[in-house]
Amino acid sequence: MLADLWAPWCHTCLSMQALVLTEAQVPELAQVVRLAIDTERSENEQFLQRYPAVVWPTFYLIDPETRRVRGRWLGGASPEQLGQWLREASGGSAGEAEAVLRQADEQAAQRQLPEAEASYRDALTKPELEPAQRNRALVALVSTLLKQKKFSECLQLARDEAAQLPPSVSAVDFSASALSCADGAADPTQARAARLAAEAVLARDCSTRAPGVSADDQADACDNLRGARVALGELAGATRAAEQALAVIDAACVGAAPELQAIYDWHRSSTLVYLGRSQQAITLLEERERALPNSYNPPH
Repeated sequence: MLADLWAPWCHTCLSMQALVLTEAQVPELAQVVRLAIDTERSENEQFLQRYPAVVWPTFYLIDPETRRVRGRWLGGASPEQLGQWLREASGGSAGEAEAVLRQADEQAAQRQLPEAEASYRDALTKPELEPAQRNRALVALVSTLLKQKKFSECLQLARDEAAQLPPSVSAVDFSASALSCADGAADPTQARAARLAAEAVLARDCSTRAPGVSADDQADACDNLRGARVALGELAGATRAAEQALAVIDAACVGAAPELQAIYDWHRSSTLVYLGRSQQAITLLEERERALPNSYNPPH
């Protein structure tokens, strides 16, 4: 079973559902039963006690007989990433690295965060670890450190690993978690070094979209880049990142139906507000509310 833990306010969730989670994009989805778990609905509380939402979206691959976690994916993914993860996590036999990753994902789902941290670190030492598995382990490890408020260890990981991540959704998600750790860090020098490392990755992924990366993910890179530059005091650079985000979104919306354009409304409206164009954001959302009267997002 593949459980998609999402929320109606989560733009990455909406982008994944519209653009990635189809059998045309990911043929491996034909081999699983899919569950869409709206984390805002009270009737899903019992499910979420066993399989918590760590970030939005969070995906769990669950053994239907034992209910154990076979794999966990945090955040967005390209079709290629999701398909490869499903093949690895659903395989009947697993190599040593994948077995350790499965153990770490199950420990994280059980909220055994110190044990999960140790297992993710162990997985990263395995010589047979594939690049995609390494990216997955790094995103999970930095999230686990953030959840434990181990800000110093998180920032050290960011400085050591950020530049090694190839252009991808994983690089953006890793950098976003690193920036959250920097916000909580006590050492300003360490926080600045991590922000600079994240800025370099995000500037690359904001400027050029890697194969399989959605416009929403590229806009996310720009949005996090803006935040990093604001924290670093680089306000002119933050404005450039905001303008880049708008350009990415505008290009994605050309000719798209209102339902698809709405995926980008959170990015677009917040970016317009940052640029001092609040009335334009209000006009956009009022038009969207008229076009999609049953949508949660425009009035919110």
